[in-house]
Amino acid sequence: MTQNELDLILKNHAKWLAGVTGGIRADLTRANLTRADLACANLRGADLTRADLTRADLRGADLTRANLTSANLRGADLTRANLRGADLTLADLRGADLRGADLACADLTSANLRGVIGQIYVTQRSDGHQFFLVMDEGGGWFIRAGCQYRTIESYRQHALEYNDESKTAETNLILDFAEAKLKEYLK
Repeated sequence: MTQNELDLILKNHAKWLAGVTGGIRADLTRANLTRADLACANLRGADLTRADLTRADLRGADLTRANLTSANLRGADLTRANLRGADLTLADLRGADLRGADLACADLTSANLRGVIGQIYVTQRSDGHQFFLVMDEGGGWFIRAGCQYRTIESYRQHALEYNDESKTAETNLILDFAEAKLKEYLK
């Protein structure tokens, strides 16, 4: 797919979102969007089922309620992307390949992450930060929570810098759980 074709799809999708006559919901099912420039794109409600978004630039993209089922997002940059779900209409990433994807500061609230490859949901801390185990391109595992992306040990060191003993203790319990979850996953 050329950038011009993609731009036309996004233009028609914007019309669809606005309820303008002639608007068409973006159907990018199985589209080859490798290295596509979709930074800040409005893809709310778009169908990206099985799309190849390898190394795509999705920084700041609005993917609210987008269907990303089984999409290949390997190495994609999803920094500050909105993958937030609402009610029963949530961003669907079931089976998506997120190995090496950069999800720093991405909003995954209520996103469906069942069966995602390269990301394991751990839990949510009492302050709302969600913790994920993330596999990088080399197969190493890191913790991602909010804008933090660290090894488990580095995250433990980071938690010592909190000025709140209960937050530090809760974070260490989460990291213990993450280690146990990863151990079980790797069996």
